[in-house]
Amino acid sequence: VVLFHPNLNVSQVFNTFEETFQRVYQIVSVAFQDKKINLCNVHLPSDAQLSPAMAEKKRKVEMSLLIGLKPDLICGDFNENEGSSRQLFDLLESNHYYDAILHNNQNNKATKIKDKRGDFIFVKNELKQLVDYFYTVDLKQYKMDKNEETFLSDHFPLVIGLKQ
Repeated sequence: VVLFHPNLNVSQVFNTFEETFQRVYQIVSVAFQDKKINLCNVHLPSDAQLSPAMAEKKRKVEMSLLIGLKPDLICGDFNENEGSSRQLFDLLESNHYYDAILHNNQNNKATKIKDKRGDFIFVKNELKQLVDYFYTVDLKQYKMDKNEETFLSDHFPLVIGLKQ
């Protein structure tokens, strides 16, 4: 996660469940002007490290714990490809979070080189009016060498702008 604003003040929020998580999450409080937003960045378990059934179960448990902390934005690598299981989508939507990719009607846009979507930004419904723009950095902009074969990651950056 990269945050930018000239008058931005970011502070770490205690990671209550840090030892419970298979990978990592971080919650920060971001203050700018008269607004304060709690942002959660998470990397949820992968089927490559656990069995698919175990990874799916662990992802749901971890996301439920995060939702209970009530962050304003939840973003990161959910390791749940759109079109496979929708358990995290359903969980987030039932807890009043909005999938920011819908802001620009890009819900079929890949966020990974393998033409899948595994990275997400969800915003609390009551804050979705603050979403100014959202986009996924295009693959053409992401190639790092003249043979166009080297990438910094197999995931593309997601960019969200919030209105002041």
